[in-house]
Amino acid sequence: MLENAFQRLCEAYAAKQQGFDGLLSRKGPALVFGLERRVILLELVFRRSALGQLQNTLYARVYPNKNEEIYYLPPELFLELGIEEYRSCFFGQIESEERLEACFSQLTKILEQWLGPVEAAAEAGEIPLSLEPEKRDTPERRALFGTNPELRDSAVLYSYTLDPAYRALLLGDGGKALGLLEKKKRKGKSWAFQDRLARYLESRGGDFSPMPDSCNAVRAEAELKRKFLPVYGAGFVLVFVAFSGGLILLRGLFLRFFTEGCAASFSAPWYTAFLLAGLPAMFGTIALRRPLARRISGKYGPALDRLDRVKNGWGTQALAAAAFTVSLVVTVMMFVRLYGETVRIYEDRLDHAAVDSVLRREEIAFADIEAVCRVRARYNVYGDRLERGSYVLVTGDGRRFDLDGSASEAQCEEILLPLLEPYRIPVTELDTIRDLDAK
Repeated sequence: MLENAFQRLCEAYAAKQQGFDGLLSRKGPALVFGLERRVILLELVFRRSALGQLQNTLYARVYPNKNEEIYYLPPELFLELGIEEYRSCFFGQIESEERLEACFSQLTKILEQWLGPVEAAAEAGEIPLSLEPEKRDTPERRALFGTNPELRDSAVLYSYTLDPAYRALLLGDGGKALGLLEKKKRKGKSWAFQDRLARYLESRGGDFSPMPDSCNAVRAEAELKRKFLPVYGAGFVLVFVAFSGGLILLRGLFLRFFTEGCAASFSAPWYTAFLLAGLPAMFGTIALRRPLARRISGKYGPALDRLDRVKNGWGTQALAAAAFTVSLVVTVMMFVRLYGETVRIYEDRLDHAAVDSVLRREEIAFADIEAVCRVRARYNVYGDRLERGSYVLVTGDGRRFDLDGSASEAQCEEILLPLLEPYRIPVTELDTIRDLDAK
């Protein structure tokens, strides 16, 4: 468990610090380790639940003068005290104990470097906002943090992990990061520490990495995503083939029992199973992505599984499972609708699904058929003429059965018309279905 690993790291860190007493506690969804010294209180925070848009985050809070009502995040302190520190003090998407240890080591290294100056500044009263809370309520801070501390943490964390400029920096493209930061500044949407970061990047020609590769989950994620795409594609093919094969087999069994005793039948062709399989295959691949990744991707399987678990919690997985279940229900309904419309032909009659329900059958005796109309074309709902021939059966009591969509002209001429020959029913040629309506 990452929480247990975090606790072990905190206890080991506290044991090495003279004058610190460690206290582990839970504050809402966060696991917090407090370290108290003479004039400051340091909190190391690990959140397994989402902070903003990130899971598994590690960061620190500093309470100058031990005022537990007001704390600073390290970037705020660096900004307040003019400290030129641009390494990241926020780490998100921590998917393994190895990455947690690397991030913890990096965070404490930065804190150890600057806690002395911070404590000296707090003692000298050089952190006025910690003493005068009303001075924190500046327009920039209201726009940046609002009034909710949790939203404030999320805002700074977003800027240091999910903001496009910082993500470009994490991915090793300092030039792109600098361009995005300068664009924000021109639009008047940048924050003070982003402006300072831009100046720092410019002084270094964009050559700067905010954290070691061992801590950089963004870069690791980008590399794994490239490996996951072919895995996802292969997984989709496997699931699609499985569903298609199952539906073709189910179609065969359904027609075998449903059309038993018939001279012939008209039903949707076998390849419609591929169309029906698309929806459950897509959502099934999403719902089963973890076992598929473990089994298909070889040595990358465990890493892909961990990445997915940290990025997609139980809520996402439940939603994927629900979508998969709904897709199965929709597919079953479409299957029943599609193959329930099968026309069964006997020696002296045929039956078909009723217009209002595929679960109810209607029968037409050949002796009741008064006319067989061959229609050369019909019109769609937009009034466009469609050159598609079909046959329409008309009974003496005015009922009509349009075989369009159930059987092609060739099927009717090969199977149905020979069975109707003994009844000497005339075949009428019509240009469109409208001609039949005009009769």
